[in-house]
Amino acid sequence: MRLNSKHQKTLYAIFENPVKSNISWNDIENMLIALGAEVSEGAGSRVIFVFNGIRAVFHRPHPPKRSR
Repeated sequence: MRLNSKHQKTLYAIFENPVKSNISWNDIENMLIALGAEVSEGAGSRVIFVFNGIRAVFHRPHPPKRSR
């Protein structure tokens, strides 16, 4: 398992203190996949990750509402 520079930046951003609020969900998902996590879609916006036998369920963020 090897992370490219973008995945490494995402990992560092997650563990910064305080955590950055502008980390994209897509970057997090791609980093977890690069680390070897298995991903499956749940009901609605649920996403299930399985990594080293550990199962985690998250909700994909909804797109922001556009102002008129």
